[in-house]
Amino acid sequence: VGAIFIILFIVAGTLIQSSFEVTKPVLLALPATNRKLRNHVPVLSVILIIIALPAYMLAETFSEVSSNMWMLVVISNYVVTIVQSTGALCTYALFMWDSIQKEPSQHMDDYVYYIKGITKSFELVMSLSIVAGGYYECIMNDEFTMMNIWILN
Repeated sequence: VGAIFIILFIVAGTLIQSSFEVTKPVLLALPATNRKLRNHVPVLSVILIIIALPAYMLAETFSEVSSNMWMLVVISNYVVTIVQSTGALCTYALFMWDSIQKEPSQHMDDYVYYIKGITKSFELVMSLSIVAGGYYECIMNDEFTMMNIWILN
């Protein structure tokens, strides 16, 4: 039952991540291509679902499953999806703010750069935590299985 649970969570995480990858370009193009806010509602709804669903699944995972390296990979996938979606939503809000200004902001590129920098930095921290958690589990459990070594590399 445990392996099936992990596989289902991995598949769900991959589907959510794929949904985000499809939705992100549409979200970021909305402020420039469509001025009517009612046309933004469906895409914003999808992004909010993409943020809420992994958050709910994280809460369920923490309450039901013991921690191990495999769950660390699943959890990090959900957290990265939440961070990427939140970063895209912040960038969208920034573009919307800029589109209603009388003059475009001269610092817009800097703001977008900062948002992307924070998002990518968090992704790096999550990747490093997976590797550190994997090595910690291998050392503490004295289990240097080929699968764990393959995942860590």
